[in-house]
Amino acid sequence: MKKLFVIVCLVSSALFLISGLAASADDSNQKKLNIVDDTYVSVGAGIVAQYFSKKDDFRKGSYPGFKGDIDVKYAAGLQANAEFNLSKFLALNLPVGINPGYRFQYLNVERKYTATNIMTNQSSELKQKFDYLNHIGYIDFLLPVGASKYLVLGAETGCGLSTFKYTVSGTGISKSTKSVNGIVVPLGVFLDWGADGFGGRIGYDYIISKYSKLNGSKPSMDGHQLYINARYAF
Repeated sequence: MKKLFVIVCLVSSALFLISGLAASADDSNQKKLNIVDDTYVSVGAGIVAQYFSKKDDFRKGSYPGFKGDIDVKYAAGLQANAEFNLSKFLALNLPVGINPGYRFQYLNVERKYTATNIMTNQSSELKQKFDYLNHIGYIDFLLPVGASKYLVLGAETGCGLSTFKYTVSGTGISKSTKSVNGIVVPLGVFLDWGADGFGGRIGYDYIISKYSKLNGSKPSMDGHQLYINARYAF
């Protein structure tokens, strides 16, 4: 997991650098154009990290016939999104932007640990992998800052379909993968910079989730997400 967060940090730094250099190179255009008044579509991609605020039976090491003791609190992954400027399309001339959009997210975490077989009381090495796949529809509200509107504050809400996939393998058991569907609701804020053309976005979401039961227990994705995206608006 430490290696994964090192990769996340390196990718974050690269995205900041790329978007910053691109924004500087296109500065003359950005002084005339802005993302709220002069663009129709914005697409982006980046990295996301999550801290789980609610502990479920899966991330604490439970598995039928075995008793474990772990505490998986973090996951990380990738995301991509596309949104369009509803105010611009409908020529509403509003002081704020209203941007409906779609976001794809994939987060995962893997953990090895020692568990006790309930029947034999013997220890076994188990390996668990948790995958979260989200398809989220959302709406952003964008408020420009300053006369140039180079910086934009935003708020977001949405709802989407989530798939939780659970894979386990180890000593004395066959590798198995099971999945279950649920819904996720993000509530968040963000800062967008770069105006028209290349730019970036850094944000925070609180995730509320609800899944069906799997192996008699309900998984949870409730928690705090931090993300950074490189984006292009046109």
